[in-house]
Amino acid sequence: MESGPSTREQLSLFGEVTWSVAENLRLIAGVRWMDEDLTSPTQNPKTSNDPILATCILTRSFMPRPPTFAAGTDDPCGAAIYITNLQLLSAVGLQDLTEVKTSVEGEWLPKLSIEWDVGEETLAYASMSKGIRNGGLNSTFVVATAPEVPNDEVGFDQDEMTAYEVGLKNTLLDGRLVLNAAVFYNDWDEIQVLLITSAGGLLDNAGDASSSGFEVESVWAANDYVSFTGAFNYTASEFSGDQLYETPLAEAVREALGRPPAVIDDGNKLPNVPEYSLSLAMDFLYPGFRPGIDLVARVDFMWIDERYQSALNSEDSLLSGYSLINLRAGLQGESWSAIFSIENLADELSDQSRLQTGPAGNIVFSSYINRPRSYGLNLTLRF
Repeated sequence: MESGPSTREQLSLFGEVTWSVAENLRLIAGVRWMDEDLTSPTQNPKTSNDPILATCILTRSFMPRPPTFAAGTDDPCGAAIYITNLQLLSAVGLQDLTEVKTSVEGEWLPKLSIEWDVGEETLAYASMSKGIRNGGLNSTFVVATAPEVPNDEVGFDQDEMTAYEVGLKNTLLDGRLVLNAAVFYNDWDEIQVLLITSAGGLLDNAGDASSSGFEVESVWAANDYVSFTGAFNYTASEFSGDQLYETPLAEAVREALGRPPAVIDDGNKLPNVPEYSLSLAMDFLYPGFRPGIDLVARVDFMWIDERYQSALNSEDSLLSGYSLINLRAGLQGESWSAIFSIENLADELSDQSRLQTGPAGNIVFSSYINRPRSYGLNLTLRF
């Protein structure tokens, strides 16, 4: 079943007010109101006769390679049966589905903070804010081919987060050193996770989760030519309470195959949230290398800790930590620059995400890796 381009219409209003309680103390209050509609037009299935696979979808989920969709080829299911979109959708009651929609209806998002000038070089602050991650639309093909999934699961709802943060911002050494630090706590409600069905995964709203940690960042101008920047982040994240990760039919198939339960356990880490991350960089600027020409260079390093792609925290979804080193060097004038770069100097390759399937999402079909070592030359002319 084919879909046309989605249409997102959003109306939002924002206001903020600052009250100077004292010369060195400020209260800040703000609020954002938003209303949104996301609509995806779906081709009328009565006008489409593209053959699609209607059976063997469960069997294919357990094969160690991507499924074959052409009739007469090496088919792990044996004699596959193909039917039209109309026949398939009619069988599951979706023949009249020509448009799917999800909305955010008049959501109020407040923000409160307090700032205290401890001295000329230090600012202390505390803040509380509420945010949402908008809902969206799932694959209508998955909904159509998974008999246990109701039609209204085409769309999934927003999830909400209340964020708390306390921190310090410091400007030291006569302005040559900036040192900032903060601790935070994020409280999630109805967090979006990937739900396993008998026909594939679709996003749905699960229960509650939280994340907390601290971050430190710094910029140090060592002299007129060299400066260093760095940032370190620690995040502890977890789901609250056991949460269902699969539909009843997917559960039945999994149990028949003797696979472990697909449940988000209490304390599981949030998907794609590394516990540690680190970034370091050194910038070099030598003005007057030649009359009107500056010599510039930069080397940066980034390290990301291992993290789980799936809320199940299965070993198959564990993505290894990785690091990257990038180099840039060149010349620049008042209205031009010529910069040579090497990205991923060590040519380190690591999985960034994996395409997984099966009732527990535990069979890896393919992986998406970061870009290998690459070279580039950037020429800029400003008018």
